[in-house]
Amino acid sequence: MSKVISLIILMLLFFILIPSCRKDVDEYTLIDTSTEHSSGLVNFLPGELGQLLTPAVPGLVLELQADQACDCEGQLGTNILIPANAFVHETGDPVVGPYEVEIIEALTKGDLVRTNRGTVVDDRLMISSGGVFVKAKRGEEILSLAAGKEIVIELPFNGDPASQYPGLKLYVGQTGEKGFSWQEVADSEVNIGETQSTMANETMYSFNYDSNDWYSCLHPYEASDWIDFSLAVPGSITPENSALFLSFKDHFSVVPIDHYDNSVFSTEIDVPANEEVQLIGIAQIEDELYATSTNLTLSQNVSEAIVFEAMSIDAINELLDALE
Repeated sequence: MSKVISLIILMLLFFILIPSCRKDVDEYTLIDTSTEHSSGLVNFLPGELGQLLTPAVPGLVLELQADQACDCEGQLGTNILIPANAFVHETGDPVVGPYEVEIIEALTKGDLVRTNRGTVVDDRLMISSGGVFVKAKRGEEILSLAAGKEIVIELPFNGDPASQYPGLKLYVGQTGEKGFSWQEVADSEVNIGETQSTMANETMYSFNYDSNDWYSCLHPYEASDWIDFSLAVPGSITPENSALFLSFKDHFSVVPIDHYDNSVFSTEIDVPANEEVQLIGIAQIEDELYATSTNLTLSQNVSEAIVFEAMSIDAINELLDALE
């Protein structure tokens, strides 16, 4: 009996002496994305659409202490496992005291539309895990990962754990003059398995954080027949005032329809023939918002009339939240 008591005491001392924390959602500071213009929310949507849509994207700030490890949870189920003393300043000196970690989650198709994070890599359609943006900072200074430290990010798994995912890779988001794109992380490893979080027991995508970026796990969309896709729209709908997307019903895939010529929009990439998709279109014309949501079976050309209806931003967000 005395040995059992001694073991219990040792275990209690272990958890007391090793500083750590579990950050639950109600302990976070939510980002007001209508006023706080995070670098993670630059989305290149035309006109004021980006500014109107991003306030609905889940964003939060964790207020942490450098000498404490943290098992942190996002609003939509992202886990970030941060060890103690994980970051350094630009000078290379260790961070001491308080710092912040910003997390933005785009784990629904609606949020992929809001952030304009299409599931396309090098002109190829991909299936996504969704995306998460992570940035460590103190004030305006961006912090870097300390040598020898490892931060694990876990994203909720939206597939069948028994399925095989050939070509599953980790990608980071790159923002340039031409917009946003996903770039493969060389020699990266993505695991699918039970969470390492102490507070959950779920299947997750798991990978290591390296720098302040958007992250996504992607693998190629497999299909036997591929086609060009084009869409005739009303003359008032143009690239300067509108954003159009294809949301695939059977897979976590979203493709922007962003090539335009003579009142015809088309995708920059080939798309799989005969797949069921939902066409989403959002426009701002003379300060009025319009939107369309149309179910389609992908074929070479869509000639049926696409009708845009006047909608409030709340109604548009409900439409995006309802994407299957």
